[in-house]
Amino acid sequence: MSCNRYRGKRVGIDAYGWLYKGAYSCAVELGLGTIDSYPSSSYDPNAPTEPYIAHCLARLELLLENGITPIFVFDGAPLPAKKATNLQRMKSRALHRERGRELHAKGDTSKSFGAFCQALSVTSAMARKFFVTLAVLHPKIECIIAPYEADAQLAFLSKERLIDIVMSEDSDCIPYGCRKVLFKFNGDGFGEEFRRRYIGANEGLTFIGWSDEMFIQYCVLVGCDYCLSLKGIGPVTAHELVSRCKTPEKISTTIFDPTTKRARILNPLRQSASIFAIFKGTLDFLGNLDAPQTTIANIANGTLDPKTLEPYPPPIIHKRKRPSNDKINKNAKKTHTHDSNQNGQLTH
Repeated sequence: MSCNRYRGKRVGIDAYGWLYKGAYSCAVELGLGTIDSYPSSSYDPNAPTEPYIAHCLARLELLLENGITPIFVFDGAPLPAKKATNLQRMKSRALHRERGRELHAKGDTSKSFGAFCQALSVTSAMARKFFVTLAVLHPKIECIIAPYEADAQLAFLSKERLIDIVMSEDSDCIPYGCRKVLFKFNGDGFGEEFRRRYIGANEGLTFIGWSDEMFIQYCVLVGCDYCLSLKGIGPVTAHELVSRCKTPEKISTTIFDPTTKRARILNPLRQSASIFAIFKGTLDFLGNLDAPQTTIANIANGTLDPKTLEPYPPPIIHKRKRPSNDKINKNAKKTHTHDSNQNGQLTH
């Protein structure tokens, strides 16, 4: 599917997803620590653009050339419900990074590259650097920092029809309820489109007559980031269980509503006694539901760090340096010589 099909549309973009794909172009440098994203709140037009940011800017130009309005959504604080999964992934990345450095030191560039790719992660500094770069180069483009997960924030924007389509590589966008998602967006402007209303036409396992809640329960049973996978439960068994039981709960988390500038719960919760009993009478696994609305709004606009809730330092915007007189004269001399050569060739 070509992105030119979305001309005149509003597209919500998973910013971390784009940064992650861009990071592959400099996986070795990131693994060795030779690319420095600090200070993250600065923009210097005289310095080379980080490869992961250059990747995102190139994709952005594709959208703008096709008359598409982008809205970037960044991840916020880690969701408490995914603490165990995030910790496991952090340990795995650290092991792969160490392995990559060992292989690189031995001169095995092929295997070290693979290890560094498995160690890739998008840091808060990388995301902040991109946020500031967008604010300088494209000040009219809307950016939202989610209270927690970007995919949940994108799902809210999609459900409320504040955007027409989501661009992401995260399949969680589907159970969260995104109406339309473009996956695998490439440098030629093409991707694979998913439409929620066509899910009943899936071949193999049929989802005709299923509610959104049933599909969510199916995804959880097959395997997700929020709980341990159940042994012996694959796609077919999960489909049979949900078809028979039909008593799932909705998936929920905290999101930011840009129309009211307030925090909301993505889906209304049925706060039954059984749910409170499982989580010891608290909903803290969904995040800080008692955070002041001004705090949530300042996280969303990039004023506060979503993890520490401390203010970000003011952005440092460097001015573009003017070339020295010697350089100007040198370039002028080159141009004059080039023109003389061309004139000489034309008179032959």
